[in-house]
Amino acid sequence: MSSAAPANIWVAAVPGNQFVSTGRFSWPFPLTALSIELAHWFHKPVYILPQSIGPLKRSWERVVLRSLYRRARLILLRDHQSMQFARQLHLPPDKVQYMADPAFGLAPEARAAAVQALQAYGFVEGEPSLGITVISRMGHSLNQDEISSYYTNLAAAISDFIQQHHVHLFFFSQVVGPTAIEDDRQANHLIQEKLRAASSQVSLVDQPLPPAMLKACYGLMDLFVASRLHSGIFSMAMGTPTVFIGYLHKTRGMLEALGLERWVIDLKDQNEARIRRKLEEAWTERAPLSTTLKGMMPGVIAMTQQIPVLIRADYEKYLHQD
Repeated sequence: MSSAAPANIWVAAVPGNQFVSTGRFSWPFPLTALSIELAHWFHKPVYILPQSIGPLKRSWERVVLRSLYRRARLILLRDHQSMQFARQLHLPPDKVQYMADPAFGLAPEARAAAVQALQAYGFVEGEPSLGITVISRMGHSLNQDEISSYYTNLAAAISDFIQQHHVHLFFFSQVVGPTAIEDDRQANHLIQEKLRAASSQVSLVDQPLPPAMLKACYGLMDLFVASRLHSGIFSMAMGTPTVFIGYLHKTRGMLEALGLERWVIDLKDQNEARIRRKLEEAWTERAPLSTTLKGMMPGVIAMTQQIPVLIRADYEKYLHQD
């Protein structure tokens, strides 16, 4: 929330995927909705920063979201699946705009600092490196049978890959809380125990690292496997070839917007052979893929820098309206 004076307050809904059906009763959808409704109650201009919306399984969720977002001043969506969903909700097309996730524009730490941080975990410059983020179980928001299968299949595929290509595997923890079921370090340890690789080839970066440092570390990898969306955004922004395992449609939608949907495996469709095949493809094509990403990212980052420009222009228009 930003204000020059009490009368000049606007409300920004932060980036993320807040409006999605979760669990048996879709908790905490009502509380999230209330936070937006409060802004409308007090007649404050509302700006939706680059988000994913959906999937929504319940009709009442669609009604609520439509009501909330139709009254917003600007609705920025970060993936093509969400853009399509916005059309299904009949949100005003003049308010809806595609915008890349702001995480693309986050300035990374210096490369030297990242090298120093990873050297404590066995990183050696010039040695092939594979980075990975793994999603935690996340309670009832995900199908637990699918998660168990994903852990087993990922471990098997990664084991074969790192042994064949003699790469050093680094587990990173993109999310470490606030609760145990949302802490990726538990999933990292579980998969490490399943690996058939020598312990000298595997490192767990268990220390929580700031986002800028994570981004710089991901840039040191030769290949990255991202189950956390923002870890993949960080790695791609650094020009690192990235294979995604997506657990919501936001991942595929984001890659579709960039023309890179080839590099995502949906959680529901994953198996050991599919993961291994995609890793091999990315490893073989890593040089041209890195070149493609490095050529693409300046434009993507420049897009994120337009977010405050768009809001300021609309807010000035709002202040001068009748």
